[in-house]
Amino acid sequence: MHMPPSKIQAWLEECLEHHPKCLRPRTTTHPPHLLDLQNSNPDDTSPTADIRLAIRPIHRGHYAILSHCWGTSQPLRLLQSNLEVFQSRIPFVDLPKTFQDAVTTMRALGLRYLWSDSLCILQDSVSDWEEHCPEMANIYRRSYVTLAGPLASGCTSGFFHTRVPPADPAVELNDEGDPVSSVCRELDRLC
Repeated sequence: MHMPPSKIQAWLEECLEHHPKCLRPRTTTHPPHLLDLQNSNPDDTSPTADIRLAIRPIHRGHYAILSHCWGTSQPLRLLQSNLEVFQSRIPFVDLPKTFQDAVTTMRALGLRYLWSDSLCILQDSVSDWEEHCPEMANIYRRSYVTLAGPLASGCTSGFFHTRVPPADPAVELNDEGDPVSSVCRELDRLC
């Protein structure tokens, strides 16, 4: 992970302690299906350990949501044909890159559960969609945190990218390279 988990945890704590909309108590009501990030093999504690689908999880605690662009293809989806297999094991290496990044991030933060529509709603079941769609707002509202990958063009892109900070045209520098003004030239042009 490119950002230290401690930095993300500090942001979450700041939010939960000081933002009025985040101060509401978080419920431990879970969606019917969640990805369980706790590996069934207790000897494998690596960030790339396999995950599984939990149906009506008995363990309670916070869950995160992955909101992402599916892109032109969805290489891994929950289907009636793989439901039973996914309850036993979903190999980490089979997850699209965006999911791998989300699992790695959530494990670093110590969260056990992750929800995403493509792997938590049966994609080939009208009845499953009919059950989940009316609850979608509650699923998002009850989550501890939502991960979003807005720069990813699809689920295989991942959301860890090297960020190049833009040059700041708002700061003028003197001959030594020190800032002398923070007046935005763009605003000056508009006035």
